[in-house]
Amino acid sequence: MLPNFFVGVVEDVNDPLKLGRVRVRYLKIHTDNLVKLPTSMLPWSDVLSSINSASISGVGTAPVGMVQGTMVASLPLDDGYQQFLVLGTLPGNRSVYINSSYGFNDPDGNYPISGINGDINILAGGSANTGSTNTKTANTIPSSTIPGSTDPTATTTPSGVADTETTWMPVAVSQLGINQTANPDIVQQYLTIGGGITTGGIVAWCASFANWCLSQVNIKGTRSASARSFLNYGVSVGTDNVPYGAIAVFGVPNSGSGHVGFVIKDNGTTLTIIGGNQTDHSASRSGGIVSQTNFPKNSSTLQLLDCRMPTTDLSIGN
Repeated sequence: MLPNFFVGVVEDVNDPLKLGRVRVRYLKIHTDNLVKLPTSMLPWSDVLSSINSASISGVGTAPVGMVQGTMVASLPLDDGYQQFLVLGTLPGNRSVYINSSYGFNDPDGNYPISGINGDINILAGGSANTGSTNTKTANTIPSSTIPGSTDPTATTTPSGVADTETTWMPVAVSQLGINQTANPDIVQQYLTIGGGITTGGIVAWCASFANWCLSQVNIKGTRSASARSFLNYGVSVGTDNVPYGAIAVFGVPNSGSGHVGFVIKDNGTTLTIIGGNQTDHSASRSGGIVSQTNFPKNSSTLQLLDCRMPTTDLSIGN
């Protein structure tokens, strides 16, 4: 006999026990009426981890990939349908948020994001640009370090760092190829949620993008569009042997402006960075896209000022 699976929508990811549980509204069990059954009354569902995760004594990966609005498949653990085990997520083509008074939705209205074609990460199609014929290898991150590795030559993570799993990095990678010309609604999301300004038609959004990525995994950012706002953020990890996931802060010499992005790899004299508003590969301008780019640590146009990591007190809920 086949198991009795149920499909539902995640409405709350802020587990007070910090076990990665989620509140899910299940089809054929729960009403969509938020007055009769508010999100706060939904039971917490446990989340099944991969066999690659030990899931004991803090060893293993954190089950924190879901967001409010994610559709999941689960198994009930009791006859009263009060305990569920989430087995996995179900992608589709959800692109329009219904409204905040209706269940089976993200109560905060952040997901789904309009303008995104389907729920699958765009890298799954072989390119950061929909419809491209480039091979999947063009989108891999070569020689990237593995967070939490036991490499004896790896640098020690400073005490107080929020999350050595660098959960914001998959978020940043998932946005590769987002272009302010082709995807203005998405860039507006960065500005709205991450903090940002628009002046004379020119959008400064590298800091907004960094703030947005952090917010997606419940870490407070600076809420500022200034790249240099990250100079006072979290804890410094220096400018040598910079760890994966660190936030690199660059400054323009003799100017108050700069650039900020997430470190993929420290190459010695350069850093491989994922950041917003970095390049659109055109001859007319140098900004406008989320890209992976190598930046010299010191040049006539940009100088690496510091690299920072979030601290535990920046986790939302603390």
